[in-house]
Amino acid sequence: QIVREDQPAPEAPTPSPRANHTTCLYESSVVLFGGHGGTGFQRRAWNDTWVLNLDNARWQELQCQGNPPAPRAGHTAFSKDGNIYVFGGWNHDSIFNDLFMLDVENKDWSDVDLSWGVPRWNCCLQLVEAIPSWRVFVFGGTADVFGEGRAGGVYDLKIGVLNLAREFAWDEPKLEMSEDTDKQ
Repeated sequence: QIVREDQPAPEAPTPSPRANHTTCLYESSVVLFGGHGGTGFQRRAWNDTWVLNLDNARWQELQCQGNPPAPRAGHTAFSKDGNIYVFGGWNHDSIFNDLFMLDVENKDWSDVDLSWGVPRWNCCLQLVEAIPSWRVFVFGGTADVFGEGRAGGVYDLKIGVLNLAREFAWDEPKLEMSEDTDKQ
């Protein structure tokens, strides 16, 4: 494309304004997935994937193949071994307890087909190197424990542990609660 000096340079692509999205560090880039928002009064859930190159501060939308997650916000994500994993979240129609994986290099989404408990959103997770395998600890957030959808979600004190051994598996360790916690 030829740009004349008297014409403004074309704007570089950027993600739409949004909230409740996730970002993960991948090599020298930040990978953004999903969220909800838009310009003006537009409020929609996204399932787009953007990469911010930290070397040149430029965004690029990834055109992915495979089986991407449904549009969602309030999900959690982590990066491990060249893949981005997305868990849970919500949109205007559904709430989720699914797990998806993006192979960033090949731009390929896949459904890991491994859910944990009831649908949950706005939870927190942490990836930990725990011998002999890596584990992901998911805590709290809002969970659909009564099967009522987002309107019926309650704060949850459960911890889910995703073991990233050869075959992924969820575990839900029994927690010892203080009397003060039981009253809440």
